[in-house]
Amino acid sequence: MASPTLTFQEGLITLPQELTDFLIQLENYLNDLKQIRTETIDHLKNQIDESLHQWSEKIHELKIQLTHLPQEIKNHDIILNLKKRLENCEAKANSCYLNLCSAIHDSQTKRNWHETFIQFATSLKKYREEAAKLAKETQSFSVRQMLEKMAQGGKILASRTRLQWRRKIFHTFNGLFGLWLWGYSGLSEFAVIMILATFLSFAIGTEILRRVYPPYNEMVLKMVGSMMRERERTQISSATWYMASIMILFLFFPKVVGILALWYVAMGDTFAGIIGTRYGRHKLSTHLSVEGSLAAFTVCFVGTLFFARFGFDTFILTGSKLWIFSLCGGMIGAAAEASFKKIDDNLVIPLVSAPLLWGLTKLFSL
Repeated sequence: MASPTLTFQEGLITLPQELTDFLIQLENYLNDLKQIRTETIDHLKNQIDESLHQWSEKIHELKIQLTHLPQEIKNHDIILNLKKRLENCEAKANSCYLNLCSAIHDSQTKRNWHETFIQFATSLKKYREEAAKLAKETQSFSVRQMLEKMAQGGKILASRTRLQWRRKIFHTFNGLFGLWLWGYSGLSEFAVIMILATFLSFAIGTEILRRVYPPYNEMVLKMVGSMMRERERTQISSATWYMASIMILFLFFPKVVGILALWYVAMGDTFAGIIGTRYGRHKLSTHLSVEGSLAAFTVCFVGTLFFARFGFDTFILTGSKLWIFSLCGGMIGAAAEASFKKIDDNLVIPLVSAPLLWGLTKLFSL
């Protein structure tokens, strides 16, 4: 007998095809309903009712299997997201049926097949969209790999949809440490370069060793796996990109630009992630929301306002210039956080914002 984990994994992977077949059947019923006579409508309604009932039973079975999964797997964000998709599909199916009943009642009263079934067709379209999301997730190569790994009892690291507080704290500390080291520690440029080079060399050495010696990679995952994401199991970690971007900022950009760029990645990116994950309801893309972008803008704006007024010896703004510069800085930070989402934020945000900030400081220094 298959284990609950394996059964659930197999069920999720085969679910999209079953759903597709069901929706095709449902649409055929809908087309028939536009052409048949009133006396046969109850028969087709019963057929649709039975199909919806069978589909709901399949979803119910998968949800029951979910409750028997090991706790570590059951609470993983991948499973929670798929469970949410299942529940949304179930809700849309029920909505379809209620709209169908309403359409049938209106049709029997008004005798206008075309207009009365528009409501049901609209509901069916929403259902198909929700089903497509479920199919896309369960059929994607990465999700299938992770589901198979779960079925075999393997450990899966977090994904971007999970809010990892340790990771956020570590991320913020790194950026603020780099900001302090560069701008306010009082150390010479040579000393700062040596410190940054030491950290970067260690990070690069770790990445190389993880690739050539798998047991070392497993040791790293055991030690800091709670702060890592699944993609970092076999790819360069965000911490390494972070150190590389700090070094690039220090070597190629003025201090004013570097400090602001580090604030954007340390604080702007952090708050964008927290607000977007917790409260992001208006999605601009898979990993981008209006709420998260507004959080990034606000934090970057406030940071720019503070540093441009009090943080620098050679670049101080007041009055309208200060507010305009800060607003532009906030927009640059938010735009950098929202751009190139397939590339690591720790590399993108500093290297996108720094050239723009450099041009902005030149403009306001005239």
